[in-house]
Parts: sequence; C-alpha cells; structure tokens
Amino acid sequence: MRIGELSKDTGIPVPTIKYYLREGLLPAGERTHANQVSYTAEHARRLRLIRAMVQVGDLPIGTVRTMLAEIDSAERPTDSMLGRLSGALVAPRSHGPHADEDEVAETAALLRRHGYTRTDSVHVQMIADVLAMLRRLGRPELAAIVDDYADLALRMAETDLATLTALEDRDNLAESMIIGSVLGEALFAALRRAAHATVSGRVFPEDKFDTSPPS
Repeated sequence: MRIGELSKDTGIPVPTIKYYLREGLLPAGERTHANQVSYTAEHARRLRLIRAMVQVGDLPIGTVRTMLAEIDSAERPTDSMLGRLSGALVAPRSHGPHADEDEVAETAALLRRHGYTRTDSVHVQMIADVLAMLRRLGRPELAAIVDDYADLALRMAETDLATLTALEDRDNLAESMIIGSVLGEALFAALRRAAHATVSGRVFPEDKFDTSPPS
C-alpha cells in the first residue's frame, strides 16, 4: 500500500508517519519505483503500536525507540519485554518524602506474604512511598488496608494477563499491554468511584453526622 493508504488504514496523518520514519521508529517501506514506496500490514501494525506508546502511554520518542528495540530483540523473553514496558510507563517519583530502606523492606515483605515473587522493582518503591506518606499524614487506617488491596491487585493482574495469552505476535502483545495498562487504570479508577457511591449508600443510609445548623 502507498503511504496515503497506510494513513487511511491506521488513522495516523501522513506527516506523522513521515516523522516516525525519520526518527527510525518505523522501518522504511519497499521502493517500487523511483518515487513510489510500498508499505505492508506489518507497517500498519507497528504504527498502531507506536501510537499506543506515544498517545496512550505518553512516552517520549527516545523511550519509544528503546522499547521498540526491546520488542524486536529475539533474545529478550516476552516476560522480560513486558516488564521493561511496564517500567517505562511508571511515572517519576514525586518530590515528596520517600520511604526509607526499612519501610521499603517492610513493603517487600508484606507483598511476599501475599504471594508476590518480584519485590525488587520500582513499583515496590512507589508502594512504600505511598504507605510512608499515609503514615506521616496521620492516616494509618488507610495504610492498614494495603493487605486487601494487595490481594485484589493480584486477581486483577491474573485477569489482565489472561487477555494477553491469546495474542501471538509481540507487536500486538505490546500494544495491548500498553493500552490495557493505561486505560485499564483509568477504567478501574472510575469503577472504584462508582462502587464507592453504591456502597456509601448502604454504609450511611442516613447521615450519622448531623451537619444541620443549630436551632
């Protein structure tokens, strides 16, 4: 297909496709004539993956280039490749107070008790930071429910990964993982708030906190 057809097929503007070509993110097409280049379904698949990284994952071009190299590396196992992609999607740590070494170790131990086997990742550091912040804000009751959250998160991960096992090629797998991670988190946040509204009506059928002004 010509570049215009590739654009129509993927919904990505021609100037953007040319930019990805210049940046080396998209392999060059096959030159069929002096001024004609042909592209294939593989180019369309790679473009959709790039779009997922840039538009959904909000990854900088340099990171996208690195991640594409990971995907194309036959020596990189699928599990490791998905882990690197997941790490690339992690937001930088905030400038607020961070957990100390003991707090990180406690968090890792807590996760291991719940069946987590990889407790040396950046995600564990982020969990420890949040728990440390809750304690320093004087909200230990919120930090205490992390055990329930840890169990729920494992069940969610099992559901997430079950949808990926049916995908065969690495581009499709990586694209689904990125979109699922970013939009899945947004979906779960909305579901959680909707659930709060439902459960709140059961827990507080009548407002026990009298906020009416004194007579």
